[in-house]
Amino acid sequence: MVLMSVTVVLNCRDSGAETPCSRGWVSEICTHRLITRGAAVESILPQVKGLSEVQFYSLMEEILTKPENAAEIERLLKGGN
Repeated sequence: MVLMSVTVVLNCRDSGAETPCSRGWVSEICTHRLITRGAAVESILPQVKGLSEVQFYSLMEEILTKPENAAEIERLLKGGN
């Protein structure tokens, strides 16, 4: 579980454009995006600051893989509001 999450970070993908991100490198652009999104999670749910990395990844996996949440994420990815 944690290895998968770390792999996602290391294989940071951009919007499909040919960038260091799309080639699998963690660039300043990818790093900035990851930091701001992590900060957003901590802003919305400050309790996660006290979790270990393993606990945090477990929580995110549990939340994001629930069918109702996965369906909402898919809808947003397809351009829904």
